[in-house]
Amino acid sequence: MGYLIVVGGHEGAGASTISKMMARNLGMHLFSDEVILRDIAAQNGYSSFNKFLLSDYYNEHYEELYSMLDDKLIQASSWHNLIIESRYFAVIAHKLKIACTVRIWLEVDIDKRARRYLHRVHKLDIGKKLSTESKMFKEVVTSLETDLLKETKRITKKYQVDCSDPSKYNDIVFNSTAYNAGDTFNKLLTLIYDGKYLSD
Repeated sequence: MGYLIVVGGHEGAGASTISKMMARNLGMHLFSDEVILRDIAAQNGYSSFNKFLLSDYYNEHYEELYSMLDDKLIQASSWHNLIIESRYFAVIAHKLKIACTVRIWLEVDIDKRARRYLHRVHKLDIGKKLSTESKMFKEVVTSLETDLLKETKRITKKYQVDCSDPSKYNDIVFNSTAYNAGDTFNKLLTLIYDGKYLSD
């Protein structure tokens, strides 16, 4: 059936970037929940993905949208040589006994996640200093924590699992706070091959 690699992590952890690098390096297909959401945003006439995420439509249809995402990811998991990038698909795969080659979770401290998020939405230059006491920083941290709680509750309710500990559902849990994307990718690749999840 080929390989199925799952990469997850909280918003700003770098799962999307690492998944793309992994897909290119290993010659695998990539399927992510964000890509599906971006398509939905475009179909509904939103000029930017961030506007869609802040819209009433997104908030009102949250459960419906993510339930649909779960179904699409589950269907895609039967494809050959696939990387799924999704925050909690490892939990779903564990619950539904979907065989995975390796499940990876990226940990990053909240400070770096907040800065990455601000850079992503073009509110902060990646090299610019920002005090953790600033209003902008505190608002982003609150937003990230609220988003995490919302999605954790949804997964817990739907699949009747405690997903607070990533090590229960992932083969590799890697803290990339001190590393850039390239170093994180190289270290993960080493862990994958050393763990014999993939053949050399």
